[in-house]
Amino acid sequence: VIRAYTPGIASTSRGYIMIKGEENLHQKEFKVFHPSEKTKDELFIIVDHGGKIKNVSISHRVYGRISVDLDIRSRQDVLDFLQMFTGSKSKYLGEVTSGYHYHLVEADNESRLDLIEKKLDEAGFLAPLSAWEKEESGIE
Repeated sequence: VIRAYTPGIASTSRGYIMIKGEENLHQKEFKVFHPSEKTKDELFIIVDHGGKIKNVSISHRVYGRISVDLDIRSRQDVLDFLQMFTGSKSKYLGEVTSGYHYHLVEADNESRLDLIEKKLDEAGFLAPLSAWEKEESGIE
């Protein structure tokens, strides 16, 4: 009943969520690099500082851009995500590109995204864009 009469509420497999209007969304993509055993640390930094991890993607010279939605919002979501790999032969997407990958992160405001960027940099996770990535995105 609430969902029927309240705009911006969506039903998901994890319950109901409020969908913010497009004008409230602040997103930034971070290029990161780390060995797979540092995945938990990287994801915790993002969610601990107010970020929602929308996706993970890689930029492969042959296959192009590959992206997978994640929707990770909390430490528990991080732990649930990591648990899916336990006992599996599956690998993290970033392992295809030797640890280099991207996360699209959403936050309530730009200052949160700046803080997340600072914390990722302090932890040594941020990676510079390569020449061909700058070329693709139009960055000088």
